Amino acid sequence: GLIRLILALGLASFVGLAVQGSEATSAPREAAVADSYRFRNWTTEQGLPQNTVTCLAQTPDGYLWMGTRYGLVRYDGAQFKVFLSELGEAQSAAVDCRALVADAEGTLWILTRDGLFSYVEGRIRPWPLEENGREVRLDTIAFRASGSLWLGGPDGLRWFEKGDLGPVFNRAHGLFADRVHEAREDREGRVWVQLEDAPRRPWQRVDPRSGEGRSLRDFVPKAGDEWETVFEDRQGRLWFGLPEALVCIDGEKKTWYPATHAWKGVGVRSISEDRSGNLWIVSDGPNPIHRFDGQKVLSVTRPGGGAVDTDIRTPLVTGSSRLWLGSGGRGVHCLQR
Repeated sequence: GLIRLILALGLASFVGLAVQGSEATSAPREAAVADSYRFRNWTTEQGLPQNTVTCLAQTPDGYLWMGTRYGLVRYDGAQFKVFLSELGEAQSAAVDCRALVADAEGTLWILTRDGLFSYVEGRIRPWPLEENGREVRLDTIAFRASGSLWLGGPDGLRWFEKGDLGPVFNRAHGLFADRVHEAREDREGRVWVQLEDAPRRPWQRVDPRSGEGRSLRDFVPKAGDEWETVFEDRQGRLWFGLPEALVCIDGEKKTWYPATHAWKGVGVRSISEDRSGNLWIVSDGPNPIHRFDGQKVLSVTRPGGGAVDTDIRTPLVTGSSRLWLGSGGRGVHCLQR
């Protein structure tokens, strides 16, 4: 649509990025693999209300949405619009956006420190959540294939649909811990949850319909409890980011791709997929941005070396090869071929 075109035109001016990497084989090798990307950055100088971007989403109309510590932001490729009072707070410092989910119908779901909101056709609506006279606190929200949401928080996991709360699913029902830090549904309706069980954050796959639960170690015995992440690609393959490798499980086949030197021994925060099937990996460490093309793990650096940013909070892939990155103090970055 028009907004997608404006976004594309608004990103026409970039500076180059170099990409270096190693062969994704059983024996990691440093190779002179290079690729070029264009790079742009937006901060408070360009209109953001604050430079810590905690979450990103794109609605079907093409708008890019950013959650910051000081409010919700909509970007049309040229201008930023900041939403503060619409989220029920007069003081911008009180609007701490924690998660954004855009559904196929065009609704944007917004989780802030103070609760759940939705944005539809220019209107923001609060959704107070109570159970037995007690407020339901949330840590995360995730898309549910039925069109509703999964809600995760201190009490466990539950669904939310048209204002109704489903029954809670927690330790008493098979989870390793009560507090759900992150959730994501797979194509079979099962949910991968990252649990808060201090000091660990183990992953577990649960089926709320049957109560069946499997730990990440059931899939990757070498997995630990803290650093890993889980991702299901469009083909239904499972990808696990470990401190020492990227692991793919395709049916009964398991393939290990050694980690590059840039993330070896540190945590993998997220894995995303673009329309071309490339995987984008965000890790901890001095150089946190990587791309996996099915053969090689490529590490993205600035021209002449140096990381794009060392504190990436959230990624979002749009289009075939455009990567948006929310940072912990340097605004939002965009990488594009």
